[in-house]
Amino acid sequence: MNNNMEKIMEGKTQLFIPKDNIINHHPQKFPAFFNPLARFNRNISIGIYKAFTQINDNVLTFADCLSGVGSRGLRVAVEIPKIETVYMNDFNKLAIDLACKSSKINNVNNKCKFSLQEVEQFLISHSSSETKFNILDLDPFGSPSRYIDIALRSLQNNGLLSITATDTAVLCGIYPTVSKRKYGGKSLKTEYCHELAVRLLVGSIASAAAKLDIGIYPLFSHFNKHYVRTYVNIKFGIKHANQTLLKLGYINHCSTCGHRLININSIINCEYCNINMNYSGPLWVGELSDKKIIKQAVQNFEEWEMHDCVKLMIMGLDECIDEPTYFVVHDITHKLKVICPPLDKIIDNLRGNGYQASRTIFNPNGIKTNCTIQEFKKVIKALSI
Repeated sequence: MNNNMEKIMEGKTQLFIPKDNIINHHPQKFPAFFNPLARFNRNISIGIYKAFTQINDNVLTFADCLSGVGSRGLRVAVEIPKIETVYMNDFNKLAIDLACKSSKINNVNNKCKFSLQEVEQFLISHSSSETKFNILDLDPFGSPSRYIDIALRSLQNNGLLSITATDTAVLCGIYPTVSKRKYGGKSLKTEYCHELAVRLLVGSIASAAAKLDIGIYPLFSHFNKHYVRTYVNIKFGIKHANQTLLKLGYINHCSTCGHRLININSIINCEYCNINMNYSGPLWVGELSDKKIIKQAVQNFEEWEMHDCVKLMIMGLDECIDEPTYFVVHDITHKLKVICPPLDKIIDNLRGNGYQASRTIFNPNGIKTNCTIQEFKKVIKALSI
């Protein structure tokens, strides 16, 4: 083995990677891309992909169009037996050579296909009905927006599209104009901007899909450190496309009192402050998760003893409502100048008053609830005495 390369184990899969990627502990494009910090991301992927194959028949092909050294694609080949063919593509020859080498030591080289192409070229070559994929992963540097349309064209009916976006400053409201340009919706800097980021990404996929008479059904989404990640099931047909369009809207937010609501219009006055509310969107205002997929994924993670993945997925299962926004308790107590009560105590109080309430996967200090900001503040004040 080359002295500049090292063999590691991730999941049940052996991988050849450049030593520099381990020494520096951060992703590098050269000599070949491998992100050691994305292990959690890949673990979640494997659990959801496997759950998708367990629930759906005839899921036989997987493609990673920016595979790097093949860390995700090889794990699919090794750890999800129902997948018969795994396609790995990258524009870095060394990365593909390493992926090919790793496929041989894992004894899956017979089910792996490798290509050295730009993303668009690779996806276009698989856009005919007989060459489309069942599962497609798109995990680029920065924004995936330029690839979304052709990615949708490369999937079979009832396929799964998983997408990562790392331009979180754009999606979280730092650059709202760039967000409108890249994702078709305005981002907004709020305490719940992580969820808005996910919803802008899903909304962008939904808009692109509807133009192709395709509907989308989100299976799971999360925000982790420096990226947004979503998994959507696609279904062909005008009926599905029309249903998808009904899930697009705006989130209006009052910067004075914190009131927020879902609307079909971007401009509206706050009912408490009587001033124009700011807004984010158009974006996805529908459900972000599929409980059946998540439950199956939890079983997979428990079997593999991936406890951090189990924790995230169970939190997603336990979210009381699948509607936009949440309250960040520390932000509210800071503005109210009161001591922050325990989150579980707040949740119990809200439930006791007839509201739905739970933690959220988007923020460790966030609470999802169907009560208003005014009622939430009353509960905080009462518990802070």
